[in-house]
Amino acid sequence: MSTLVSISKNGISATINSLGAELITLRRGKNPSIIWSGEEWRCSAPWLFPIVGNLPESCYTYKGNSYEMERHGFARNKAFLVTQQTDSSVSLMLESDSETILTYPFQFRFLVTYSIENEGINISAKIENSGNEDMLFSLGYHPGFVCDQEGELVFGTPPSSYFYGENGFVSFDNNKQRPIKNNLLALDMINFSRGAIYIKNIEKQLIKLKTGGQVIALRVPSCPYLMIWREPGAKFICIEPCFGITEPYVDSQISFENKPGLRELGRGSCFRTEYEINLM
Repeated sequence: MSTLVSISKNGISATINSLGAELITLRRGKNPSIIWSGEEWRCSAPWLFPIVGNLPESCYTYKGNSYEMERHGFARNKAFLVTQQTDSSVSLMLESDSETILTYPFQFRFLVTYSIENEGINISAKIENSGNEDMLFSLGYHPGFVCDQEGELVFGTPPSSYFYGENGFVSFDNNKQRPIKNNLLALDMINFSRGAIYIKNIEKQLIKLKTGGQVIALRVPSCPYLMIWREPGAKFICIEPCFGITEPYVDSQISFENKPGLRELGRGSCFRTEYEINLM
């Protein structure tokens, strides 16, 4: 069962759904929310865990056993427990259980905290390995922002290029780089009918989304991949810092240890990251 949690401070308010610990609204005063909630894509800002992207045939093997896992993992469809709440912040947790172990053979705690700060919201995530063996995982954040077709991204530290994916899979080895010039990426120049675009090795920085006379400032962490996606023709854009990646398509199950982009977390260790959204 899902619960909606509202937090606010200094005229900024947000709503979080305990189902998937998903941010579903973020606004200043009575202005419209900048977070997407339309029909073309029936999500707002899902978490991608414990994998990012697709698995060939939605299956993998690990230590001689076969497992099934859907695109982007299961966290977005699981009920998180609200562990702490104030007027301006909320923390939510997902733990491994008898259901998750059937599809992902590791013990974990996944903690998310939303906190209204200054002109927006700080979003922190922590993955804890609560098991007795090293843990393999990927993590991604997939927020969708209301955005017209002519929106543009301005990078504080411009990456050199981006790559197209194909049908949810990407190969950087066999893919032509497209240059990003003058730290600006015009979204109407991207052919999103091909799927998402991928930027490698993004540095921690401020990225400004300019759309419809509004500026949304995104402070993204240093991460190995930044994905940018929209449903063709829809008025939203997803800007996704990810610690994991989908892999080139193959016609057979893969061993989980060989999945590109996985991170290893030792027993008792934790992984932390933050993402910040400001309304300018």
